[in-house]
Amino acid sequence: MKLEKNCALLVVDIQQEDFMEMNENNMNDPRWAVIRNGKRVLDVFRAKKLPVIQIKECRRPDMVDFGRELDGSEGIHCVENRPENDYAKLTYPIEGEYLISKRRYSAFFATDLEILLKGLGVDTLYLIGGLTDVCIHYTAVDAHQNDYHIHVVKDAVAGSSKEAHESALRAIYYLRHGALITTADVESALTDDASPEDETFMREAIRLSKLAAEHGNEPFGAVLVKDGKIVFSNENQIYTKHDPTFHGEAGLIREFCARTAITDLHEYTRYSSCEPCFMCSGAMVWVKLGRLVYGAGNIDLENILGKKGCNCSKMVFDNSFWQPQVTQGVLREEALEILQEYFGSHKKAETASDRPACRRPRTDVPIPTAKSKPPAEPVVLTYGSVFPIRCSFSSRESCLIAYSRRSAAERSGHCSV
Repeated sequence: MKLEKNCALLVVDIQQEDFMEMNENNMNDPRWAVIRNGKRVLDVFRAKKLPVIQIKECRRPDMVDFGRELDGSEGIHCVENRPENDYAKLTYPIEGEYLISKRRYSAFFATDLEILLKGLGVDTLYLIGGLTDVCIHYTAVDAHQNDYHIHVVKDAVAGSSKEAHESALRAIYYLRHGALITTADVESALTDDASPEDETFMREAIRLSKLAAEHGNEPFGAVLVKDGKIVFSNENQIYTKHDPTFHGEAGLIREFCARTAITDLHEYTRYSSCEPCFMCSGAMVWVKLGRLVYGAGNIDLENILGKKGCNCSKMVFDNSFWQPQVTQGVLREEALEILQEYFGSHKKAETASDRPACRRPRTDVPIPTAKSKPPAEPVVLTYGSVFPIRCSFSSRESCLIAYSRRSAAERSGHCSV
């Protein structure tokens, strides 16, 4: 699908009171699926630089403005100045997003939302958040009555119950056929700038990811393209090279730069079967990559593993001096199929469960039995880059000496020299 030119995203009541922080005790709570999808939708609007309006419900502590809302099933909620009334951390507003506080269910009721939308020239609204049968429904109805086109991302909204959620969606569909869409529909908008050759090169990256698994590594592949031709390719080789940093992307950069002496890639496009990790994204910053195209997202991968995940490449690029152009979701389903097949059937014994997939230890590699002194407490350094550098030296001085000898690309990740 294509996002309309004059559209905006309404993030409705995604607050800490309803969307608590994830921990090992609540990871399976269905609300987390909703907020994760909401974050994916939010990332699309941010990437497209489209208006985002964050709506927060808040009431005065003396309850003077609750009106008739306590007559039904709802109790006291969304009281201002309480920590739980703040925006949820995962979708927390960033600079440039509009904030609106409301006292009642509809985001239009007694707020300046209508004035804001007219000023922005918006005629189409996308809604995420909650509750489907209350604030989403009321806001959607008011938007429809004010002649806005509406889209409710049905897997990024949550209701007070499954039945109430589904009933509200049916009522919204009655108002506008085509109003109900999915997170995947929104994400497909990011492939609008993808060309036919993008799919061709992505298929090669996916083919390499299959080969990586066949060769005993993890299923990630990457190709580097210039002027419509593949100039270099690489697959994940972390096990066969006994190098946990030899990812498809970082390994490609390392080998290509070493062989060609070219370290400025602003005229090149990188195709990756999966979204690059923090380390690989950092390497792309250092070589000033011109464009990144990837299939499955890191959130997709972490969802397969039952973890939270994040849009790690965006986090790196947004906080760096260089930002490649990014196109995501190209052949996403094909890339996901490979990841699901591998990680679904390779449930290795994992004690460090918070490690990313590309750091999962192999269980078929012999463990050295020679006794050695326990490693010294790591020294953590921050050297003007996105990442802290963790070293195993016992003193800051010796760590700095070793650190100074490493290349810029190596400094951007975790160091264990």
